[in-house]
Amino acid sequence: MKISICIPVYSPDLRFLVDLLSSIDAQSRPPDEVVIHEDRSDGNELQLSELPRISPPVRLVRAAGHVGMVRAWNSAVRASSGEMVIVVGQDDLLLPSACEHHERVMEATKSPLSASRVAFIDAGGQAIPNNVKSVSPYRLIGVGGRREVVVPFQQLADLALVYGNVTGEPCGTAFLRAAFEAVDGYDPSFQHSVDIEFALRVAQKFGRVHLSSRVLSRRRLHSTNATHLHLKSGLTSADRRQLFDRYCEAVTSQRIRRRGVARLITHDAFDAFRRPSGRSLLSAVSQIRLELVPALVRHILEDMGAPPVGRRWLRSAR
Repeated sequence: MKISICIPVYSPDLRFLVDLLSSIDAQSRPPDEVVIHEDRSDGNELQLSELPRISPPVRLVRAAGHVGMVRAWNSAVRASSGEMVIVVGQDDLLLPSACEHHERVMEATKSPLSASRVAFIDAGGQAIPNNVKSVSPYRLIGVGGRREVVVPFQQLADLALVYGNVTGEPCGTAFLRAAFEAVDGYDPSFQHSVDIEFALRVAQKFGRVHLSSRVLSRRRLHSTNATHLHLKSGLTSADRRQLFDRYCEAVTSQRIRRRGVARLITHDAFDAFRRPSGRSLLSAVSQIRLELVPALVRHILEDMGAPPVGRRWLRSAR
Protein backbone atom coordinates (compact mmCIF):
# COMPACT_ATOMS: atom_id res chain seq x y z
CA MET A 1 0.00 0.00 0.00
CA LYS A 2 1.08 3.60 -0.47
CA ILE A 3 2.53 5.03 2.75
CA SER A 4 2.53 8.72 3.71
CA ILE A 5 4.47 10.22 6.59
CA CYS A 6 2.99 13.53 7.75
CA ILE A 7 4.96 15.99 9.89
CA PRO A 8 2.96 18.90 11.34
CA VAL A 9 5.41 21.65 12.40
CA TYR A 10 5.18 24.93 14.28
CA SER A 11 8.36 26.99 14.77
CA PRO A 12 10.42 23.78 14.61
CA ASP A 13 13.94 23.35 15.94
CA LEU A 14 15.83 22.57 12.74
CA ARG A 15 18.24 20.23 14.54
CA PHE A 16 15.39 17.97 15.59
CA LEU A 17 13.63 18.18 12.23
CA VAL A 18 16.82 17.21 10.39
CA ASP A 19 17.23 14.21 12.71
CA LEU A 20 13.64 13.15 12.03
CA LEU A 21 14.06 13.38 8.25
CA SER A 22 17.26 11.34 8.47
CA SER A 23 15.37 8.64 10.40
CA ILE A 24 12.71 8.59 7.66
CA ASP A 25 15.39 8.27 5.00
CA ALA A 26 16.71 5.17 6.83
CA GLN A 27 13.44 3.20 6.71
CA SER A 28 13.77 -0.45 5.65
CA ARG A 29 10.50 0.01 3.78
CA PRO A 30 10.72 3.60 2.47
CA PRO A 31 7.54 5.68 2.58
CA ASP A 32 6.03 6.79 -0.71
CA GLU A 33 5.40 10.35 0.42
CA VAL A 34 6.67 12.76 3.09
CA VAL A 35 4.55 15.85 3.79
CA ILE A 36 5.57 18.66 6.13
CA HIS A 37 2.61 20.84 7.10
CA GLU A 38 3.69 24.18 8.56
CA ASP A 39 1.29 25.89 10.91
CA ARG A 40 2.09 29.59 10.50
CA SER A 41 3.98 31.29 13.32
CA ASP A 42 5.23 34.82 13.84
CA GLY A 43 8.76 33.69 12.98
CA ASN A 44 10.41 32.89 9.69
CA GLU A 45 8.83 30.39 7.34
CA LEU A 46 10.49 27.02 6.96
CA GLN A 47 12.45 26.65 3.72
CA LEU A 48 13.07 23.37 1.91
CA SER A 49 16.64 24.50 1.28
CA GLU A 50 17.24 24.23 5.04
CA LEU A 51 16.37 20.53 5.06
CA PRO A 52 18.35 17.48 3.94
CA ARG A 53 17.43 15.77 0.70
CA ILE A 54 15.75 12.47 1.33
CA SER A 55 13.89 9.90 -0.71
CA PRO A 56 11.09 10.52 -1.40
CA PRO A 57 11.56 14.30 -1.51
CA VAL A 58 9.78 16.33 1.14
CA ARG A 59 6.67 18.22 0.07
CA LEU A 60 6.06 21.39 2.10
CA VAL A 61 2.52 22.67 2.66
CA ARG A 62 1.74 25.86 4.59
CA ALA A 63 -1.45 26.80 6.42
CA ALA A 64 -2.99 30.14 5.54
CA GLY A 65 -2.67 31.19 9.18
CA HIS A 66 -2.21 29.76 12.66
CA VAL A 67 -4.68 26.86 12.96
CA GLY A 68 -3.50 25.13 16.16
CA MET A 69 -2.13 21.66 16.84
CA VAL A 70 -5.10 19.38 16.17
CA ARG A 71 -6.33 21.17 13.05
CA ALA A 72 -2.75 21.13 11.79
CA TRP A 73 -2.66 17.34 12.26
CA ASN A 74 -5.88 17.01 10.26
CA SER A 75 -4.62 19.34 7.53
CA ALA A 76 -1.34 17.43 7.29
CA VAL A 77 -3.16 14.12 6.77
CA ARG A 78 -5.56 15.65 4.23
CA ALA A 79 -2.63 17.12 2.30
CA SER A 80 -1.22 13.59 1.85
CA SER A 81 -2.48 10.78 -0.37
CA GLY A 82 -1.26 7.49 1.11
CA GLU A 83 -3.49 4.57 2.01
CA MET A 84 -1.53 4.25 5.28
CA VAL A 85 -0.49 7.34 7.27
CA ILE A 86 1.92 7.99 10.13
CA VAL A 87 1.76 11.41 11.84
CA VAL A 88 5.12 12.22 13.44
CA GLY A 89 5.89 15.09 15.79
CA GLN A 90 8.55 17.54 14.62
CA ASP A 91 10.87 16.51 17.49
CA ASP A 92 10.47 12.73 17.24
CA LEU A 93 12.27 9.91 15.41
CA LEU A 94 11.21 6.74 13.60
CA LEU A 95 13.20 3.54 13.98
CA PRO A 96 14.17 1.84 10.69
CA SER A 97 11.46 -0.86 10.77
CA ALA A 98 8.50 1.44 11.56
CA CYS A 99 6.87 1.62 8.12
CA GLU A 100 7.59 -2.03 7.39
CA HIS A 101 6.07 -3.25 10.66
CA HIS A 102 2.90 -1.15 10.53
CA GLU A 103 2.22 -2.12 6.93
CA ARG A 104 2.76 -5.81 7.64
CA VAL A 105 0.54 -6.04 10.73
CA MET A 106 -2.32 -4.02 9.23
CA GLU A 107 -2.33 -6.19 6.12
CA ALA A 108 -2.14 -9.39 8.21
CA THR A 109 -4.74 -8.47 10.83
CA LYS A 110 -6.98 -6.19 8.73
CA SER A 111 -6.80 -3.67 11.58
CA PRO A 112 -7.46 -0.01 10.70
CA LEU A 113 -4.90 1.27 13.23
CA SER A 114 -1.55 -0.07 14.42
CA ALA A 115 -0.03 1.30 17.64
CA SER A 116 3.37 0.46 19.09
CA ARG A 117 5.49 1.32 22.11
CA VAL A 118 7.89 4.23 21.95
CA ALA A 119 11.23 4.89 23.62
CA PHE A 120 11.93 8.30 25.13
CA ILE A 121 14.91 10.57 24.57
CA ASP A 122 15.88 13.98 25.93
CA ALA A 123 16.67 17.14 23.97
CA GLY A 124 20.21 15.89 23.40
CA GLY A 125 19.06 12.53 22.07
CA GLN A 126 20.03 10.55 25.19
CA ALA A 127 17.75 7.71 26.29
CA ILE A 128 15.29 8.36 29.11
CA PRO A 129 14.30 5.19 31.02
CA ASN A 130 10.67 4.15 30.74
CA ASN A 131 8.64 4.86 33.85
CA VAL A 132 8.11 1.31 35.08
CA LYS A 133 5.85 2.30 37.98
CA SER A 134 2.98 4.36 36.59
CA VAL A 135 0.78 2.23 34.37
CA SER A 136 1.56 2.92 30.71
CA PRO A 137 1.64 1.02 27.40
CA TYR A 138 5.11 -0.15 28.49
CA ARG A 139 3.71 -1.94 31.55
CA LEU A 140 0.49 -3.12 29.94
CA ILE A 141 1.86 -4.74 26.80
CA GLY A 142 5.64 -4.40 26.98
CA VAL A 143 6.26 -6.94 29.72
CA GLY A 144 7.16 -10.53 28.90
CA GLY A 145 8.69 -10.31 25.44
CA ARG A 146 7.30 -9.18 22.11
CA ARG A 147 3.56 -9.26 21.81
CA GLU A 148 1.09 -8.41 19.07
CA VAL A 149 -2.52 -7.99 20.20
CA VAL A 150 -5.72 -7.16 18.35
CA VAL A 151 -7.85 -5.23 20.84
CA PRO A 152 -11.64 -4.98 20.43
CA PHE A 153 -13.33 -1.61 21.03
CA GLN A 154 -14.94 -2.67 24.32
CA GLN A 155 -11.60 -3.72 25.76
CA LEU A 156 -9.89 -0.55 24.49
CA ALA A 157 -12.59 1.63 26.10
CA ASP A 158 -12.13 -0.19 29.43
CA LEU A 159 -8.36 0.25 29.27
CA ALA A 160 -8.57 3.92 28.24
CA LEU A 161 -10.89 4.90 31.09
CA VAL A 162 -8.73 3.12 33.66
CA TYR A 163 -5.26 3.93 32.29
CA GLY A 164 -5.58 6.78 29.79
CA ASN A 165 -3.52 6.70 26.60
CA VAL A 166 -2.93 2.97 26.19
CA THR A 167 -2.12 3.23 22.47
CA GLY A 168 0.96 5.37 23.09
CA GLU A 169 2.27 8.33 21.11
CA PRO A 170 1.24 9.49 17.60
CA CYS A 171 4.76 8.79 16.28
CA GLY A 172 4.26 5.12 17.22
CA THR A 173 0.90 4.86 15.45
CA ALA A 174 -0.13 4.24 11.85
CA PHE A 175 -3.67 4.23 10.48
CA LEU A 176 -5.56 3.69 7.26
CA ARG A 177 -6.72 6.78 5.42
CA ALA A 178 -10.12 5.12 5.02
CA ALA A 179 -10.39 4.95 8.83
CA PHE A 180 -9.33 8.59 9.22
CA GLU A 181 -11.97 9.71 6.73
CA ALA A 182 -14.66 7.46 8.23
CA VAL A 183 -14.34 9.13 11.67
CA ASP A 184 -13.63 12.62 10.26
CA GLY A 185 -10.09 12.79 11.60
CA TYR A 186 -8.85 14.04 14.95
CA ASP A 187 -11.35 15.88 17.16
CA PRO A 188 -10.28 19.54 17.75
CA SER A 189 -12.34 19.67 20.95
CA PHE A 190 -9.50 17.65 22.51
CA GLN A 191 -6.03 19.11 22.93
CA HIS A 192 -4.10 16.55 24.96
CA SER A 193 -6.03 13.25 24.74
CA VAL A 194 -6.61 13.71 21.01
CA ASP A 195 -4.63 10.61 19.97
CA ILE A 196 -6.31 8.06 22.26
CA GLU A 197 -9.72 9.58 21.51
CA PHE A 198 -9.01 9.15 17.78
CA ALA A 199 -8.01 5.52 18.35
CA LEU A 200 -11.22 4.91 20.32
CA ARG A 201 -13.41 6.32 17.54
CA VAL A 202 -11.58 4.20 14.96
CA ALA A 203 -12.01 1.09 17.13
CA GLN A 204 -15.68 1.92 17.70
CA LYS A 205 -16.24 2.30 13.95
CA PHE A 206 -14.20 -0.71 12.77
CA GLY A 207 -14.38 -2.96 15.84
CA ARG A 208 -10.70 -3.22 16.78
CA VAL A 209 -7.16 -1.83 16.68
CA HIS A 210 -3.74 -3.49 16.85
CA LEU A 211 -1.23 -2.98 19.69
CA SER A 212 2.41 -4.05 19.57
CA SER A 213 5.08 -4.25 22.27
CA ARG A 214 7.76 -3.42 19.68
CA VAL A 215 9.55 -0.09 19.97
CA LEU A 216 9.26 1.61 16.57
CA SER A 217 9.85 5.27 17.40
CA ARG A 218 11.52 7.66 19.81
CA ARG A 219 9.65 10.49 21.51
CA ARG A 220 11.77 13.50 22.39
CA LEU A 221 10.88 15.10 25.74
CA HIS A 222 11.84 18.67 26.60
CA SER A 223 10.40 21.74 28.32
CA THR A 224 8.61 23.11 25.24
CA ASN A 225 6.75 19.89 24.40
CA ALA A 226 2.99 20.26 24.10
CA THR A 227 2.65 17.73 26.95
CA HIS A 228 4.45 20.03 29.39
CA LEU A 229 2.47 23.06 28.23
CA HIS A 230 -0.86 21.20 28.54
CA LEU A 231 -0.06 20.16 32.11
CA LYS A 232 0.74 23.73 33.09
CA SER A 233 -2.41 25.13 31.50
CA GLY A 234 -4.79 22.49 32.88
CA LEU A 235 -5.76 21.17 29.43
CA THR A 236 -4.61 17.68 30.41
CA SER A 237 -7.08 17.47 33.29
CA ALA A 238 -9.94 18.87 31.18
CA ASP A 239 -9.29 16.35 28.42
CA ARG A 240 -9.24 13.43 30.87
CA ARG A 241 -12.70 14.38 32.06
CA GLN A 242 -14.03 14.92 28.57
CA LEU A 243 -12.72 11.50 27.50
CA PHE A 244 -14.38 9.86 30.52
CA ASP A 245 -17.70 11.61 29.86
CA ARG A 246 -17.67 10.60 26.19
CA TYR A 247 -16.86 6.91 26.66
CA CYS A 248 -18.12 5.98 30.14
CA GLU A 249 -21.41 4.74 28.66
CA ALA A 250 -19.43 2.22 26.60
CA VAL A 251 -18.13 0.68 29.84
CA THR A 252 -20.72 -1.73 31.21
CA SER A 253 -18.86 -2.74 34.39
CA GLN A 254 -19.53 -0.59 37.46
CA ARG A 255 -16.16 -1.70 38.85
CA ILE A 256 -14.34 -0.36 35.79
CA ARG A 257 -16.30 2.89 35.89
CA ARG A 258 -15.19 3.37 39.49
CA ARG A 259 -11.61 2.73 38.44
CA GLY A 260 -12.06 5.42 35.79
CA VAL A 261 -13.32 7.91 38.39
CA ALA A 262 -10.44 6.94 40.69
CA ARG A 263 -8.02 7.74 37.87
CA LEU A 264 -9.52 11.21 37.47
CA ILE A 265 -9.15 11.91 41.19
CA THR A 266 -5.59 10.60 41.59
CA HIS A 267 -4.37 12.39 38.46
CA ASP A 268 -6.00 15.64 39.55
CA ALA A 269 -4.17 15.30 42.87
CA PHE A 270 -0.90 14.53 41.09
CA ASP A 271 -1.37 17.56 38.82
CA ALA A 272 -1.91 19.70 41.91
CA PHE A 273 1.52 18.67 43.20
CA ARG A 274 3.14 19.39 39.85
CA ARG A 275 1.26 22.69 39.53
CA PRO A 276 1.05 23.77 43.19
CA SER A 277 -2.47 24.91 43.96
CA GLY A 278 -4.30 24.36 47.22
CA ARG A 279 -7.61 24.76 45.42
CA SER A 280 -6.74 21.99 42.90
CA LEU A 281 -5.74 19.57 45.65
CA LEU A 282 -8.87 20.30 47.68
CA SER A 283 -10.96 19.80 44.55
CA ALA A 284 -9.43 16.36 44.00
CA VAL A 285 -9.88 15.30 47.65
CA SER A 286 -13.49 16.53 47.74
CA GLN A 287 -14.43 14.02 45.01
CA ILE A 288 -13.59 10.99 47.17
CA ARG A 289 -16.61 8.92 48.24
CA LEU A 290 -16.72 5.76 50.33
CA GLU A 291 -17.61 3.48 47.41
CA LEU A 292 -14.56 4.76 45.49
CA VAL A 293 -12.02 3.86 48.17
CA PRO A 294 -11.26 0.30 46.90
CA ALA A 295 -10.81 1.62 43.36
CA LEU A 296 -8.56 4.43 44.59
CA VAL A 297 -6.44 2.02 46.61
CA ARG A 298 -6.09 -0.36 43.66
CA HIS A 299 -5.20 2.51 41.32
CA ILE A 300 -2.54 3.86 43.69
CA LEU A 301 -1.07 0.36 44.24
CA GLU A 302 -0.79 -0.24 40.49
CA ASP A 303 0.91 3.12 40.00
CA MET A 304 3.36 2.13 42.73
CA GLY A 305 4.30 -1.08 40.92
CA ALA A 306 1.58 -3.69 41.56
CA PRO A 307 0.66 -5.77 38.46
CA PRO A 308 -2.07 -3.87 36.57
CA VAL A 309 -5.32 -5.74 36.04
CA GLY A 310 -5.34 -4.36 32.48
CA ARG A 311 -2.50 -6.73 31.64
CA ARG A 312 -4.90 -9.64 32.21
CA TRP A 313 -7.44 -8.04 29.88
CA LEU A 314 -4.83 -7.89 27.14
CA ARG A 315 -3.80 -11.50 27.73
CA SER A 316 -7.35 -12.52 26.90
CA ALA A 317 -7.18 -10.70 23.55
CA ARG A 318 -6.04 -12.37 20.32
